[in-house]
Amino acid sequence: MLRFLRQQMPRWLVALTISECALLMLGVHVSMYLRYIRVPAEYAAFSQGLLLRSAIFALCVMTGMAALGLYQPHVRETPSGVLLRQAVGFAIGGVLLVLLYYAIPQIYIGRGVIGLSLFFGLLLVCAFRVWFLSLIDSEMLKRRVAVLGAGQAATAVHRWLSDPSNRRTLNLVGYIPVGNDAVCVPQNQLISISGSLFQWALQHDIAEIVVGPDDRR
Repeated sequence: MLRFLRQQMPRWLVALTISECALLMLGVHVSMYLRYIRVPAEYAAFSQGLLLRSAIFALCVMTGMAALGLYQPHVRETPSGVLLRQAVGFAIGGVLLVLLYYAIPQIYIGRGVIGLSLFFGLLLVCAFRVWFLSLIDSEMLKRRVAVLGAGQAATAVHRWLSDPSNRRTLNLVGYIPVGNDAVCVPQNQLISISGSLFQWALQHDIAEIVVGPDDRR
């Protein structure tokens, strides 16, 4: 599972999106139960078609978060900044829900349930995202990448990786010198291999080998 998630950046983003959608839907179900826990008859009446209505709720909230860039692979904000954008995203989602309920009254779930759902959903999504992003940042989940070449083109990769957000989903193993090209990257990041490059990549679990433009042969 970990190897599947770290192979390509979009995969962990898909996993995050699906998980948050499920949590938002769960929040609606919990909120509906708590709102009508003492009135079984009303709970039975309002909970009809709840799966569809909870999915619509989740879609509206996630649309609000997506509008603020919370489903982009590179997030260049502090955790507090991300949490703030999540709160604003939930507010946008709430507005979308109100407009949608006016247009389609049949999917309305009640003011009390909406308020509880937004509250529980925000708590669940914030807690899950903090945990999930800490998992993404762990070394075991990052794609292991090597750069073929250590010349001038490799310095562009080195500069790009100086941004911490660009290292979120990958772990640079090092640079593999090619021929007699001048070395322009730190010496401690050079890799010396013998034998087949393909076999070496398999043995060291390398997900991708990047080739610089002036190192193509």
